[in-house]
Amino acid sequence: MRLPEARSTQAFQKYMDWTYTSDVDLDPTLDLCRKDRLLIDLYLLGDVLDDVKLRKKTLQLLNTALCSDEGFLSTANCNRIWEHTPPDSSLRKWIVDAYVTLCDHEIMATCGTSFSAEFVLQVAIKALEEIKSGGANEAGLNERVKTYMEPEDDA
Repeated sequence: MRLPEARSTQAFQKYMDWTYTSDVDLDPTLDLCRKDRLLIDLYLLGDVLDDVKLRKKTLQLLNTALCSDEGFLSTANCNRIWEHTPPDSSLRKWIVDAYVTLCDHEIMATCGTSFSAEFVLQVAIKALEEIKSGGANEAGLNERVKTYMEPEDDA
């Protein structure tokens, strides 16, 4: 079977493992950027295969990594999300929320021009919404990630 949209053979191997174990076991020797890229590739494969459970699992893993002070997704990984997901993607909505909630303004000041202009616009809009509603916090992101999880089809 050929899946031209599945650019990562490593992601496909993780998907095959996941179908048998329901777990995504990541190599602990991977650096943060490569681990994030693998999870993003796995999410994108879930898009291609229309596998909601896989998308939910990878989104949860990305959220856990981000909230555990491992660091932010690189600009390249954020741009990869923007290039390969539709505007209504749960992954897009989550990364915007995560940047508004957890990102230091210095990151956006120093790296802002490296991000997709649309991503920066969405972060700004979300930040203004948060200011008007009283603000976001890290504990809230762990709760709000659930709102980005798609309902599973019982079929």
